[in-house]
Amino acid sequence: MMKRNIILTASLCLISIMILCSMRSVYCLADEVIASGECGPECSYTLTQDGTLTISGKGTITKKFTEDKEIDDKIIKIVISEGIEKVGERCFDGLWRYDKSEPWKEVVFPSSLQEIGDHSFFSSATNNIVLPPNLKRIDRYGFCQNYIGEEIVLPESVEYYGSNVFEATGIRKITFPSNMQVIPTTICASCYRLETIVWPENVREIGFGAFIGCNDLSGS
Repeated sequence: MMKRNIILTASLCLISIMILCSMRSVYCLADEVIASGECGPECSYTLTQDGTLTISGKGTITKKFTEDKEIDDKIIKIVISEGIEKVGERCFDGLWRYDKSEPWKEVVFPSSLQEIGDHSFFSSATNNIVLPPNLKRIDRYGFCQNYIGEEIVLPESVEYYGSNVFEATGIRKITFPSNMQVIPTTICASCYRLETIVWPENVREIGFGAFIGCNDLSGS
């Protein structure tokens, strides 16, 4: 009886060790770096097996990731680390073409980010975009034709919006900051799903075509 218990205990221990080793192998595989390189004068990137693209360093991202055919279809999530101040022109332009069989992709912005350049996320399938609190500028077509999620909240810190920043996105609700007085030109043109706008109290001007093609609008 005692011998049987010893054998059973040993077997259970062996199984536990095998499970732990297997879990560790899976974790290590997901964390394995499959690509890396420079993506700006003072920043670099790594891409891990699980599809996470991490950008570290400082300054401006300049690499156009869509043009890198070895990795562009492997990216599932983008994590931009603290220290990065600008996403350059067309860096993630068209990186993901929307396919109903694939999940929406995620982008994590750092609080250090101050500028999103021309067409930075044009025609990309990202979801639940949260703009960072110290963002100062979004250039034209920054998120144009990008799903970006159900709702977008614009931070009070933004001082400049280019044209067509959120044109033809999938948002249902947009909240403008309380300090905004001029609604930018064509900011939400052709957002056919847009239903609700939370207006700033002191708005005095609505730019040309700001909500043209938005046919399901209400206000609050």
